[in-house]
This record gives sequence, structure tokens and C-alpha cells, in this order.
Amino acid sequence: EKTPVSVKVSQEFPAARSLKFELSTYYNMKVEFTKTDSKKVIVSLVGQGSDYKNDGKRLADWFKVSSAGKTLKLESFEKEQYKDVTSMKDLAKLLKGTGSESDLTMIVEFPENHNFKQVKIENVISDVFATEVQFEKFKVTTVSGDVRLKESKGSDLKIESVSGSNHIEVSDMKKAEFSSVSGDTTLISK
Repeated sequence: EKTPVSVKVSQEFPAARSLKFELSTYYNMKVEFTKTDSKKVIVSLVGQGSDYKNDGKRLADWFKVSSAGKTLKLESFEKEQYKDVTSMKDLAKLLKGTGSESDLTMIVEFPENHNFKQVKIENVISDVFATEVQFEKFKVTTVSGDVRLKESKGSDLKIESVSGSNHIEVSDMKKAEFSSVSGDTTLISK
């Protein structure tokens, strides 16, 4: 197991090639979506963490990064002990007590008028915070994480969690689906 290192990495992506954003991770971290004055989508990882390869100084040391077509995709590196895990619930049990130290935040900055066609986040223990995000589809699957969407605008929302609280403020919503074993959900739609 690697020792935690201080992390401050960032990478820019063309907004036109980042209409779909996909994140799949088992890292214990926060994910924040926020506006930027830049014309690009900027993904930053800051904090302290221990799950990295090479020297941990680039986003690609922490995630498999691909930008194909109009989809920006980030995936945690698969570790040998996780290869046979088939569900998020089983992964959460496996990760419990691993001693993996992490205090990471992924910040996804997007241009003011950016409209995500799809945002898809699959995680084990990540809190997701988004403010003023415009989307067509927004899906979060989490074992233990809170989801907070504020002042956002979108038509199709789906949140699946085992435990975690959801607070959603979205206008123009046409479809919303929530499933949770335990945790509160507040939905405000205008």
C-alpha cells in the first residue's frame, strides 16, 4: 500500500468534446461541479490520497482518462483484489477497513453555458455536489455518498444509493427516479 501524497493535478478538455461526463471510482472523495470563466472543461484532483500509480503528479496517474467522441470518461484503475467484484455493494464491503487513506476532491469546472448531454457517476463512497449544472441526463449510483444538486436545470435525473442523503433543486425536470435503502431525499423542482 502506498503512503498518502499531497495531490494538486489538473487537466483541461475541449468543452465541445465533453458533452458527456462519466466517472467510475472506488476512491473515497468528493466530486464538485462548478462554473468557470474558461471555455474548457477543467478536471482537477486536490487533497491527499494513496491510490495512484507512477508518481501521482498527473490526472492519468489517478484515473484512466479517455476523451473519445464527445465523452470525457474517468475510471479508477482496477486493482487485482477488485477484479471479481460484481456489485457496488460487494465492493463497499471489500473496501471497508482497507486503510486506504484519502481526502480527495475532484473538481469539474465547466463553461457557464455548457449543457451536459449526460453526466454519469458510479462510486462507492463519494459525495457529489453540483451547482448550476445544465444537463439532459444526470445519473449517480453510489453505495455511501450524499448527492446535492443546487440551482440546476435538467430533464432526466436518476439517483441510486444504498445509504446517503439527496438534496435536489432542479428546474425543467421531466423525469426523476430515486432508489435508496436508507437515507433522505429532498426534491425541489420548479
